[in-house]
Amino acid sequence: MSHPFLALRRHFLLASLASAFPLTGQPKAPRVTTRQASILAAKQAIEQECRLAANGDWNKWHESSKPYRQALLQVYDDAVANQLPARSIPGEKMGFIFWNSDKARMAHAGSALAITASGDSLPAYIAGDRLLPISKSIVEWLRPQGIDLIFVPVPTVVQTYPEELVADPSLLPKDNNVIPHLRRKLLTLLENDLEVIDLYPEFMQLRQTEKRPLYIAADKHWTERPQRRAAELIAARIARYPWAKAAMAKPPLFRQAEERFTETMGFADYLPDNTRRLSELQTKTTYWNNSATGPQPLSVQSATSPVLVTGDSFVNYSYPLSGGLVGHLAREINQPVSVAQISGSIVQTFQDMFRDPEMLKGKKVIVWIMNYDPFACNWMLPEKFNVPRPKP
Repeated sequence: MSHPFLALRRHFLLASLASAFPLTGQPKAPRVTTRQASILAAKQAIEQECRLAANGDWNKWHESSKPYRQALLQVYDDAVANQLPARSIPGEKMGFIFWNSDKARMAHAGSALAITASGDSLPAYIAGDRLLPISKSIVEWLRPQGIDLIFVPVPTVVQTYPEELVADPSLLPKDNNVIPHLRRKLLTLLENDLEVIDLYPEFMQLRQTEKRPLYIAADKHWTERPQRRAAELIAARIARYPWAKAAMAKPPLFRQAEERFTETMGFADYLPDNTRRLSELQTKTTYWNNSATGPQPLSVQSATSPVLVTGDSFVNYSYPLSGGLVGHLAREINQPVSVAQISGSIVQTFQDMFRDPEMLKGKKVIVWIMNYDPFACNWMLPEKFNVPRPKP
């Protein structure tokens, strides 16, 4: 189903970049947008979504998803009540939601809480958010050090394919958007001067154009195609810096080559034999690997890079580093990228930076990757988050 806000979102983005491209003559390099222009364009796009869906009434827009949220909550309860046993760990069980149209694909039941846990009161949900104060304190700590923070929340399968998770698709809102509460949370971050790359509309567009699903079979993580798209969008932001423009103007350091690959199935241990075999067939694919163009080997990762990508397992999972988000970003900005990742943790890498300032030596930009589950529900986000005091 096509989202009506996609066309308007494109309108805002094109309008903000219109002056960057000449109408006649030879093409020129686009004028790089500023951080504030990026924040403003993202704010306007989300606000326009609400105007289209509910005449600008956020509570009304949130209310439109209530029938779907109630149905999904029942699906969640059923999954928890009928948990599947693990093969290799006796006594361990987990609940899963299987996609209606493809039983070889599944979502962890807990991911449904990213949609259902918002409750009926949008103001109460927003008021209880922990991410805003944490992210603001991180930005305020980084700014005196000359480091920008770009937040990149990654939608998961439950937000991207909502019609697959309930038996009655008519329960979906007319705009097919079941996460107005998360759109409002993103807007709140932008209103507080946090730079956000909004992947949700991009994913809703990709799901219409890509033949392969955007998520690995029997796993919660994203496939390579959406990682490539995210890398392109991140690179477009980083391109505004003079040092990045200089690197991107040089001869390419990396080239792409298509290679065969079998994706990881994190939930394979819980699958019956027939479902497991079908899932395994769907994980056999190809991906674009990024390698050095010259005769000497060159890694896409370097601790001395001015760009640090940090966050949870969505930073790098299943694919080789050279073929996932990091590899594609390194190729896009034409320089290696520094990486600090801890699977399952949201703020631990920042706490490591507090203890070890050497991690930030030479850094200019931190890209913070977080999947939508903890972004939506506050889990893994501490109630108290102590940031070091700035040095006098």
